[in-house]
Amino acid sequence: MSDSSTERLRESICDIGRRLWTRGLCAGSDGNITVRVSADAFLCTPAGHSKGFLTPESMCLIDGGGNPVAGQPVGTEGKPSSELRLHLAVYEERPDVHAVIHSHPPTATGFALAHRLPATWVYAEADVLLHPIALVPYVTPGDERLANAVRPVVKNSDVLLLANHGVVCVGADLQQAYFKLEMLESFTQVLLAADRAGGAKQFLTPDQGELAALRRKLRGDRFGPAAK
Repeated sequence: MSDSSTERLRESICDIGRRLWTRGLCAGSDGNITVRVSADAFLCTPAGHSKGFLTPESMCLIDGGGNPVAGQPVGTEGKPSSELRLHLAVYEERPDVHAVIHSHPPTATGFALAHRLPATWVYAEADVLLHPIALVPYVTPGDERLANAVRPVVKNSDVLLLANHGVVCVGADLQQAYFKLEMLESFTQVLLAADRAGGAKQFLTPDQGELAALRRKLRGDRFGPAAK
């Protein structure tokens, strides 16, 4: 990838970081963002910094082993995120993924704390765009074991709840990963509103098969089966 393309990706990460922070989808130094630059190079947000105040120069350019790319700056604000291993595990398992966002959006993280999987099959948009949402068993944040726990789960899901921790969303590009995270937070808020209104009702109609077909069209065969 050219230097100009890499620079645009650095700027895009800063833009997404500001959106996360402005929308209240992260707080303090919560969260981390990575983007695949080439087969063995990735941009990563620096550890311990607010996603609302990133700069293009602060991004860390690392290889698939988590090491700085030879001849490239490590990043003006220090070392890569402590969750880098989790991101690299996703890229190893999913060649189709080019962006990973980990954050702690309040409502979705509440579902992760409760070990409650949001029922996508009660809301058409969520069933098409987020299904299946998966729950990853708790592992200490930043631990290599968390990366290993994510591996089998991310093979079949773009949206992960990390038990007692937060959320991971992946996509073919950074915008796609961000939209999934934004929609997940909105969807979990809607589910809580439905709970207060008497509980969401599953729509068991012929349309369910149509939603599965639409999911295949938009997202590929990996996500084709209808929700059950």
